[in-house]
Formats: sequence, C-alpha cells, structure tokens
Amino acid sequence: MSRLIYLDNAATSWPKPKNVINAVNESFLRCGNPGRSGHEFSLYSMNAVYSCREAICSFFNFSHPENVIFTYNTTYALNLAIKGIMGNEGEIVISNLEHNSVIRPVKEMERQNKNIRVKVFDALENDDIVISNFTKVLSDQTKMCVITMCSNVTGKIMPYKEIGEICRQKRIALIFDAAQLAGLYPIDLSSLYFSAVCFAGHKSLYGIMGTGFCIFDKNIEPKSIIQGGNGTASLNAFQDMPLPERLESGTVGVPGIIALNQGIRHIVLYGQSTVTEKCSFLERRITDALSDMKNVTLYGKTQNKVSTVVFNVKGLHSEETAMLLSQKGICTRAGLHCAPLCHKALGTSDRGAVRVSVSHLNSGEDVDTFLKNVKDISI
Repeated sequence: MSRLIYLDNAATSWPKPKNVINAVNESFLRCGNPGRSGHEFSLYSMNAVYSCREAICSFFNFSHPENVIFTYNTTYALNLAIKGIMGNEGEIVISNLEHNSVIRPVKEMERQNKNIRVKVFDALENDDIVISNFTKVLSDQTKMCVITMCSNVTGKIMPYKEIGEICRQKRIALIFDAAQLAGLYPIDLSSLYFSAVCFAGHKSLYGIMGTGFCIFDKNIEPKSIIQGGNGTASLNAFQDMPLPERLESGTVGVPGIIALNQGIRHIVLYGQSTVTEKCSFLERRITDALSDMKNVTLYGKTQNKVSTVVFNVKGLHSEETAMLLSQKGICTRAGLHCAPLCHKALGTSDRGAVRVSVSHLNSGEDVDTFLKNVKDISI
C-alpha cells in the first residue's frame, strides 16, 4: 500500500502538529487535578487550563475567559447550551443542515414537553434565500435558534452574521455550532450576536479527541444540566456558583485542554489567513476536477464554503466508493454524516455520499492521488 492520504479532517484532524503531541506527552508527566490542591502538579494543571481559556479568547476575540466552558466535545457543548438556556415553552428553530448533535437534543425536548415545538427551515440555497426562509419560519413564539455556522456535509458557510442580527433585533436566543468552521475560517466573536457558540477541539483546531468547549455571551446565565464536584464551595448542596465552575462538573480533561491550547498556537504561528487560503485552494482543485468526471455527482456546490466536498460515483453506494479508496490508502468518510435532514434535502438518504475534507497539512500530491483514484473507480 502507498503512503496514507488522510482526507477526513471534518471528522477529526490528522496528523496532529508536533507541538500538540509534545505538550500532551509532557502533560502525562506533570498533570494533577486542577484547583483541588496546592501542590505543584495541581497548580501546573490549573495554570494550563486558564492559559487555554485565555488563548481561546484571544483567538476568537472574546474578552471573558470565565465564560469559556470546557466539555468533552461539541455534542456535549450543544446540549449544555440548548438545555441550559431554553426555558419550558416556545419554539426552537433549526436549519436542515444541522448535525444530530442539534437535531436529537431539540427533538427530545419537544417529545418530553408539549409546550416546546421544533421548526426547520431550508438552508441549501444561496444566502438571500436562506435568510428569507429563516425569517419566514420565525414567530412571536420563537425563543431559540440553533444554527450551524458551516455544514459538515457540503461545507456551506451559513450567513450566520445576518442571522445573528435578525435574532438580535427580535431578542431571540441564538446558539451557533462552530465545529466545522473554527480553525478553517476566522471567527470574530466581538462582531457577532450570540447566546452561546459551541466548538470541537479535535477537528480543525488540532486538539485531541474528547475535547470541546462552549463560549457563553457575558449577559447569559445558563443553568447547569449536570451537577457534581468541582473543588468549589463544597459545603453548598447546590451548584449555583459563577461560571465556569457552575458548568464544569467533575475533573476536566487537562491533557486535551493542553492539546487544544497548542493546536490554537499552531494556527496562530502558521497564520489563519494562510490556513484558509491553502484549504480553499485544495478544495477548488478537487471540486473542479470532480466536476469534469462524467460519472461523478457533486452535491451542494456553493461559492461560500470551507474545504469539504461531497460526491458519489455513479452505480456505487457511498460505502463502496469509500472502501475502494481506503484500499488505496485514502481516508474519506461515507454515509449520512450524522446529518439526515441535509442528506434528505440533497436526495442522498438512500446511499449517503462520500465526504472529502482537507486540512492545510495536505498537499497537492495528496489531492492529485485522490483524484486519480476516483477517476479510475468512475470509469
């Protein structure tokens, strides 16, 4: 088998930068439980956690590190935000590009509470139509909108700034899912209206799996959905302390937080604009070449997107195509990508699609090898 070509960065980025790997290895030799003790190992971890909060704030232009809440992943962060902010009645609006980490929590809330209703709008078209569709579905009963900044299937970047302004004017709580956008594209939280933004640490921020975080607006007071020990106010039977302790129950994943800090540092040193431009260049190269293959179908083509491309080869189930590529050492992801509403809108619910997602660590040679193999399969 030839060398491994990894094109599944929308799931988890690989390879991890050397500074991330080195920092994690060192953490295993020095980590104690943060904030629980006064010894050297505990202080090392406490400082590492706070340093990452500050790095996140600097990277996303946010000025309240105490409102950065560490979680296991984006799914946990979304559950924390949705259930911590939403009341007991009203409408929740989502798009048809959402991941199951949004769909399932809100649908479960709807099932358990007859006073909560979930509404869905179509977000596959151009930005003007998306904004029109979004506005039409809102009502006086809309209490919350949960919107992905970027589709994990097609790579389409949503008009999230415009959606934010609409929610600001109507005083609707707004939660963003930034899992697919963060690290690939600059996000300036100081210019956005939001109640909470949820992130993955292990995707294009180059951290390790089991790491995510949520940033709450300074004016939001979310309730805790999980309670437990956190080393603070131990005599109090209720977890009603300030952020971040209110929402960080139990021991946080210090090695993962250290990795996340170093992943952000990697992007800063490399340059966010350089990352964005490199990924966009590789995406266009893939899109243009696949468009010219007569037995290949591309889905969700749009100008405003990240470096994710989704396609099928005529006559093959997506899993078959991905398996044939895997046999050549090329890593992609087939199926429904935990986004059933999007695949239903694309017309691919029956066989899914093959997703290719590059990072700035991929090369032109990686892309050329991938394209050659797709061409061989599709003949």
